Amino acid sequence: MLVEHRNGFLCVRVGGHLDEAESARLSGLAIAALAAARRRANSQGPTWTRGLRRSANGAPADVVTRGKQSLGGVSRLYHRSVIEPFIPLPQHFRRASRLHGQSHVARVMVHALRLIEATGWQDEAARLWASVYLHDLERTHDGRCHRHGADAVARWRTQEALRLHIYAGGVDQDDRPAVELAVTLHCQPDTEMPPATHPHWRLVALLKDADGLDRVRLGDLDLSMLRLPESRTMAVFAQQLYDATHDIVPDGDDHFADVTEIAQQLLSA
Repeated sequence: MLVEHRNGFLCVRVGGHLDEAESARLSGLAIAALAAARRRANSQGPTWTRGLRRSANGAPADVVTRGKQSLGGVSRLYHRSVIEPFIPLPQHFRRASRLHGQSHVARVMVHALRLIEATGWQDEAARLWASVYLHDLERTHDGRCHRHGADAVARWRTQEALRLHIYAGGVDQDDRPAVELAVTLHCQPDTEMPPATHPHWRLVALLKDADGLDRVRLGDLDLSMLRLPESRTMAVFAQQLYDATHDIVPDGDDHFADVTEIAQQLLSA
């Protein structure tokens, strides 16, 4: 069973095969270079992937990320153009928003990938990807809101295309409790945070901090509110990424590819 990228979602398709390039194991460290390769290749036809996390002894990546730093996270990708469905398209959001729409989710995803690398919590990569993807899909306004996380979880449970997309990204039934808790709590006050001994605390903290780093767009990022020491080292980069992409990179299919290329340039400077 394979999955096919259609209209921004990954849909199940039975049959077919993956060639060597498609089955190559690419790490999250190659995300930015992968984006550039995708654009150069300008591939035609369906985009294929078998997930962000699980593989069967795939070949090593043939993409090298240059620069002093790289975009974090050890995710497993199986086709150069799989970067397109990494974040929702504008039409997937309940409400169009400049504050909580595609550009915000793209920056949060970059912060999430970097936090996976910085913390070494690679086993959270697929769950964190899914949590970032889902977290603001169901916002209905830009004000303070404590329920849109739970609404996004409800949509994941009931919308087949979205459910298949997340499962295609390497998330399975065993991951659901962690992802659902993180997405639900990301917009709740920290009084609702589980204790640090809770099995899902790491994922909740990763999502809250990745989301929190993009508060630079609101001008009220408070480092003392971040939960992870690694997050507190990323505030300058968060401001740089926002300044270099906000109202500059157009929304659409190529948005995340463009944002990751800019992020890599900033990290390599």
